[in-house]
Amino acid sequence: MLSRVLHPVGVPVGLALLAVALLGGVGLVSVHETNDTALRDAQERVQSNRDAAVRALVHQTTALKRSVGTWSEERAVVQGLRAPTPEGLSLAAEQLSVLARSADSPAAFMANVGGSNVAIYPSQPELLGKSFSFRDWFQGAARTGRPYISSAYISAASGHPLVVGVAAPVLDGSRRVGYVTVLWQLESVRVVAEGAQRDDGVTITVTDQRGQPLTGTLTVDDRGQPRVAAISTMTRDALAGRSTSTVSDAIIRVAGPVPGVGWTVTASLPSSVALAPARAFQRNLETGLGLALLLVLIAIGLAWRLARRRVAEQSAIRESEGALRASEDRFRRVFDESLNGELMVSSEGDVIRVNDTLAALLSREPRGFVGQSFAALFEDKADRLRIQELVAAGTGELRAGMGLAHIDGRSLRAMVALSFMYEHDGGRVLLAQVEDITARRAAEQRLTELALHDELTGLANRRLLIERCEQAFARALSGRGQSTSVAALFIDLDGFKPINDRAGHDTGDQVLVAVAADLLATLQPTDTVARVGGDEFVVLPGADDGLAYLRGVGERVTTAHRRPSA
Repeated sequence: MLSRVLHPVGVPVGLALLAVALLGGVGLVSVHETNDTALRDAQERVQSNRDAAVRALVHQTTALKRSVGTWSEERAVVQGLRAPTPEGLSLAAEQLSVLARSADSPAAFMANVGGSNVAIYPSQPELLGKSFSFRDWFQGAARTGRPYISSAYISAASGHPLVVGVAAPVLDGSRRVGYVTVLWQLESVRVVAEGAQRDDGVTITVTDQRGQPLTGTLTVDDRGQPRVAAISTMTRDALAGRSTSTVSDAIIRVAGPVPGVGWTVTASLPSSVALAPARAFQRNLETGLGLALLLVLIAIGLAWRLARRRVAEQSAIRESEGALRASEDRFRRVFDESLNGELMVSSEGDVIRVNDTLAALLSREPRGFVGQSFAALFEDKADRLRIQELVAAGTGELRAGMGLAHIDGRSLRAMVALSFMYEHDGGRVLLAQVEDITARRAAEQRLTELALHDELTGLANRRLLIERCEQAFARALSGRGQSTSVAALFIDLDGFKPINDRAGHDTGDQVLVAVAADLLATLQPTDTVARVGGDEFVVLPGADDGLAYLRGVGERVTTAHRRPSA
């Protein structure tokens, strides 16, 4: 019985059933809390939208009042109202056109202290001289003596229906001579209020100083004055400067004043919209519980198979990791114990591991290599460049003979093989194998020396003589030298055979060695001649250096022409 409880399948299945039960209990509590949270979030959304609309209206109305107040001080406006001559009013009308365009207003006009219109933009002659003292913009500006934004009305200006007027008194010194007014369409008021923070489902309503709507439908009388509409309790509180928030008639409402203007803003949201997330959560919870029960049933069938597969996979992973570690251990042993020098180089080109063979070859401690540039171990600049290019590419192979610097300054010649390999962690490293070929190269050079020179005297043999003559002839024929002539020097040793016959070959060899040494010592080139024994050889003008070699590469006698001795 205990084994069944502790079976790998029993534990997850039991936990799943317990989780479903807990989920059901928690879900009931969560639905209630979700409703409360959704309601609070909705109130915050409504409040946020109302506050954003208030800020936008304050910003816009402040800008309009500042703009109208500034233009009321313009010299042309003051003079046009102080002395309304045709010329003065023409200049004032020009200022009105600039004011209207700068404030994005459909119309602007000037009125005298009695409220009669004296100038208007765009031009509408039928409105000149007409009194608008009954308008709220005139009464508000006259009463406060400051820029004032009126309640809503239908404008008498053609083509511009529902508007509010933004008016400012015009002063000539301390004397008031009239008023400047621009119109602000109610459509613009709605755009500013709703566009401040547009939230789906939230409705913004703006009222003027009398509680009459500035957004939505507005009814007016035959003079264009708005008809008095019913004012809600929340709007009255907002007109009195108080902010309120209520949930009634399945609608969430938040209302408050617009500072400095006297208007109000009310934001509202239906409860059905506010609680929509909670309703969706409840539906999702019910669906989730059903799916959870179904999944538990499916899990009982799959858990056994998954458990067995997991055990098999873990066993395979352990075996694979063990084999990989064993393989890497074998590689490390081969690397460390190799008779050839071996290095590992990082992807940045720095040495990360060196075996003892290479360290002994270069007379350095293995740890002295770690962290150093791999390319810096080589003498030749071209070799260093090839290695740096291979490291930068991160792929490819290289095998070439290269020179290594010994710690005591000696130059070592090595055959270097470079190739990339993967580490256990997936990184790439460069593996370098270094074989010391210094002795082999010296032996090869010695064999070459013996093939081209006499072993006894060290003088060039017939093979080297023929080779140099062929080179001289080819160069002379090609015309690359200063002269196209070639000369050869032949020296015979008289009386040598009797010495060999009477004193023996050992003595003959000693004579040949002595003669060769004397020949090399006495045959010295000068600016004009070369001397051998009693004979003198004159250097030909333009003779090419290096056409006759007596001993080794680089020991030359200039091409000469024999001058008979006295």
